[in-house]
Amino acid sequence: MAVRSGVQLGVIERIIDEAGLVISSITGTSAGAMNAVVLAHGVALDGEKGVMAALETSWRRVNGIAGFSPSSAPHLTL
Repeated sequence: MAVRSGVQLGVIERIIDEAGLVISSITGTSAGAMNAVVLAHGVALDGEKGVMAALETSWRRVNGIAGFSPSSAPHLTL
């Protein structure tokens, strides 16, 4: 999931930099759905400028929460 999400962020960044492009709908599944919702949120907050800031904030929070996952505990051997 992390690799695809990173690729999606690169594509999103390229798309929002495209002059004159108007996004009329957004869809996704799994991490793509998360990116779609955060992209829409970023646009609503601060237009195109808000998109990458919202995505960065969102994924930093997800990454921070993942550290509390039982499967990431150092004492757990899988």
